[in-house]
This record gives sequence, C-alpha cells and structure tokens, in this order.
Amino acid sequence: MYQLLIIGALGDTRKVAVTEAVSLKAIELDVTIDISDDFLLSSAGNMSNKCRQVVVYLGSEQALKDEKCKEKIAFAFTKNLQIIPVVTAYDEAIRCQQIPSEISNILSVLWEKGTQEVPIPLVTTIFESLSILEKNRKVFISYRQTDATDVAVHLHDELVKKRFRVFLDSFQVVPSQNIQDEISKALEETAFVLLLYSPEMYESHWIDVEITQALASKLPILIVKWTNAKQDIPKVTKANFPTVYIDPNVDLVNENRKIATHKLKEILDMVEEEHYKGLFKRRKDAVKAVKEYAKEKNLEVEECPGWNLIITDTTKEQCKIVAITPRLSCSEDLYQLDNMQAYKVLAPYPSKILLQVATKRPSNHKKFLDWIINKRNLEVVHGVIYIDDYL
Repeated sequence: MYQLLIIGALGDTRKVAVTEAVSLKAIELDVTIDISDDFLLSSAGNMSNKCRQVVVYLGSEQALKDEKCKEKIAFAFTKNLQIIPVVTAYDEAIRCQQIPSEISNILSVLWEKGTQEVPIPLVTTIFESLSILEKNRKVFISYRQTDATDVAVHLHDELVKKRFRVFLDSFQVVPSQNIQDEISKALEETAFVLLLYSPEMYESHWIDVEITQALASKLPILIVKWTNAKQDIPKVTKANFPTVYIDPNVDLVNENRKIATHKLKEILDMVEEEHYKGLFKRRKDAVKAVKEYAKEKNLEVEECPGWNLIITDTTKEQCKIVAITPRLSCSEDLYQLDNMQAYKVLAPYPSKILLQVATKRPSNHKKFLDWIINKRNLEVVHGVIYIDDYL
C-alpha cells in the first residue's frame, strides 16, 4: 500500500543507502513499503488508487543529464506524485546543476557530499509524505514556572527549529482566556507531552491536572527529570515513561541556566523518537480496535494509506470509510475525509466517519465541527470505544 520510487543516476550509492534506511524504519514501524530504484513507468502507473506513492530524486550532475531520470520525473508529474528533491548543497548555483527546473521550486532535503549516512530529515520526510508518520508534529511542554521556565523556553525554541509546533502556556495563553480550557484543548491537540520533572514540580496544581488528563487520554509522555528532584509523583513514576535525566550542576549552564549542548541533543533526539513512536502506537491501537469491532459484526476491513479503513459488508453494497486521527479533530481532517473520491467505486455513497482517538474536547468543539460538516455525509466519533455504534 506504500511505494517509494527512487530516481538517481546509474551507480549512485545513495540509492542503496536510502533503500536500507527506509527498510529498517519500515520494520521498526511494522509497515510494508515497496521500494524501487528502477521502477517501470507502466507498473507504477497501474498501481492501485489505494497505494500511496512518493518519489525521491537524488540530485546530481549525472542525474540531470540522464535521459531515464528525465523520463521518470516527467512521469511523476503526469501522475501528480509527490517529489522529494535531495541536493548536496543549498547554494543556488549547485542546485541548478543537480535538479531539473521542473522541481526547482520544491524545497529540497540536504545530503552533504561525502556523507555516507542517510540524513534523518530525509527518512522522516519520506515517512511523513507516505502519511505513515505525522507531518503536523506538536508537543505540549508541562513544567513548573518557579524552577523550570528557562529550560522550558530553551526547549521550546530548539523544538521549533526542528519543525515542531510547541505549546508553552507562557507563550500561548493570554490573561483573558480560561487556563484550564486552553490547557485541556492543547493537550488533546498536541497528543504528546514533554514533562519537565523539576524539584518543585510536585507543588504545581496545573501540572497535576495536565498529568491526570494525559494519563486518562493515554497520551505518550517523555520525561526530562532533574537528578535533584526528590519528591516522587506516584502516578508518573509507576507508569514507567521514557526518561532523560538532567544534572543541574553539569547540564544547565551559564546565567540563563540553558541546557548544555550534549544534553540538549540527547533530549531533542528522544523527543523525535518518542513522538513518532507514541502517536504511531496510538493510531495502530485504534486500527486494531476498529478491526475487532468490525469482526464481531462480520464486516470486512481493508487498510489504506493515510490511516484510513474501508469497511464493507459481505455483499459489498454497504461501505463505510473510517479515517483515524490521534489527536483532537480539526477542519483539515474533515476536508480530507470528505474528498476521498477514489473509494466511491466501492459503493455509490459510502458513509464517512472520522474517528478521533482523543475523548476530551473543548465545550465549543462539537459546535465548530457541526458547522463545518453542515449537511455533508460525515460523522465524528470521539473515542475508540464509541466506534462500535457507527459500524
């Protein structure tokens, strides 16, 4: 259901490196990806509409002159396939010597010349483009203002540089807003919590509220814990969340108490790792639950790219499409679900259901979604356990 098409000059060793890196990641995530570095245009063109395809163009002077590479790029455009250009330098003159003008306006991924290891941003972009991993990466930072503000702000700024959208109450909540409503909404929208376990954390009422909701919603949590934090929080320690430890005497430097470079890298790498693992698991668990509910009703389920499920009865006359979001549903989720035209061949008017894994929602959220849905054939289900009523 997923296909990666690699375009590059003959003998470009990067093709093998990309294949190996993507294959390892696919095994880790338990997904199947068909990878080809010499795909036939006819076979690629005949792939099912249910197969999501992405093209990686390995830019080089040789590839730019190669007629087969030109032919494949032209084909990719005719099929409206997403293309990820890879360049060895962001310098405009070098880019022009490596990638064709047709894709010169597409933001490239940097793979510096002479580097053997596949850049992490390239692997991440491939999996995001295949809709296996989240493109819209969000993090909620839970912290105690009295002793963790400097660390929270530092992490906020560094995560933003890595394309995360970060919720930090001191930046996002304004005095006129209801704090609890805003925090509750942000937790479900981000669906991933970075908990700063500082020495004074246990004194905060708001952190207790945030942890309680995160646990109830089964949100993935990564803990950054001070080594001098003596007070235990039972609900946190018993859950055995992945943890990075900070020694304030070694890892927090200068007058602003910023995180030392080596420790900052460790935390950022852990956020990258735990974020995709946590949200991926959340969706996987939802898919498994839907399949079990459908099996009890003797319905057939077919998984499709983008975390969509096609559910049909034995006659194939009744069809439901279930799209799964691991966080609070939004207008974009409904738009994408409403425009899934390719599956109408299964039934004249399939029912379309957006399954939101998160169970909590702001008081005005239903009204907002109802306004978007209007009279369209769409339903929103809040919580996996309620999908049984819609199958």
